[in-house]
Amino acid sequence: MATISKDKNSIRIHFTDPLTGRKRFLYPKLKWNASDLKKAEGILRILEGDIADGTFDPSLSKYKYKNQLKLREESNTPLSWLYGKYLSIMDIHPRTYRQKEYVIRNFIDECGDKPPNRYDYNDIDLFLSKQLEKYPKSFNRKSNLLYDMFNYFWGCSLVDCNIVKIYLDKAYIKKKNNQKNRIKIFADEEINKILAKCQEYYPEWLNFVNFLFSTGCRLGEAVALQWQDVNFKTSEVTFNNTYDNEFGFNQAKAGNRRTIELDNNTHNLLYWHYYSDTPVNQFVFKYHGKAINTHYFRNKVWKDILYQSKITYRKPYTIRHTFITNLLKKGIDPITISTVTGHTPNTLMKEYAHVLHKISLKDLKP
Repeated sequence: MATISKDKNSIRIHFTDPLTGRKRFLYPKLKWNASDLKKAEGILRILEGDIADGTFDPSLSKYKYKNQLKLREESNTPLSWLYGKYLSIMDIHPRTYRQKEYVIRNFIDECGDKPPNRYDYNDIDLFLSKQLEKYPKSFNRKSNLLYDMFNYFWGCSLVDCNIVKIYLDKAYIKKKNNQKNRIKIFADEEINKILAKCQEYYPEWLNFVNFLFSTGCRLGEAVALQWQDVNFKTSEVTFNNTYDNEFGFNQAKAGNRRTIELDNNTHNLLYWHYYSDTPVNQFVFKYHGKAINTHYFRNKVWKDILYQSKITYRKPYTIRHTFITNLLKKGIDPITISTVTGHTPNTLMKEYAHVLHKISLKDLKP
């Protein structure tokens, strides 16, 4: 539990780092007075909420007061103004920004544009119940967005409580890690079928699909890979960027930038794909001489490969889940896996707790 204390004439917040288990201090650059103490209490609420939800920022930059919302104190500030300020503090991709903005705009259209403290349980129930009925697959994402937004407003003392949390608790809906919606990974037989059908119908995509299964990297990371990121002497690949056809290169977040060692099969796959006169800034995987279009891959190539393989459709991201789950089942340490996949250890252990639980029970048997 986080606490506020005095350090000379300044405020500091004492808490336990959920990633390392060590005691840490946060200095929000606030003075020890009644006005700043109220601001510090808001930051403390946000910090505790992030630790509980697994969204803790280890750099602590999110919790500096200068990065907090510069919200107007009037109680009649409408959500249409506040949500833009809320999203502006988040370090997110432009497409993700638009997705979040779209959900919030739908919420405003459905429940009206009013200050956050004017929304009640019936408003949340009206919107989320309709989303659960019409769009069950995206319900968790939308409810999480509203949950986090109202949690932030609560931390800034704009609302008395997080009304979305009350709704989710009363409706007995888990905000995250819903067992019914857990992704079904690919079995070994399915992987072999996918690669066989890919070779039969889309041979030009075989190396790309093979690389995804072999490394467990994100789709955008594989697309962004250039030959300068591949070191054949040490048999290593460095993931520094992601690539999007609409927005181009984006530097990966600090925790996602990593260098991994390749196995022999993946090393040979890249080596035979490489030509000595290829410029180092060329993409490793190309389609018609250009960067791979991820929309085309998802909606045309990947869907058709699964259809031809007679496998129930699952997103390409399921390849990454399959890779991580198989490593965990082999008994590899989660912290080691996180250095390969670009997760934080805390996120990995939380998202794949069901796999770890099964392993631990099996290992305890004599």
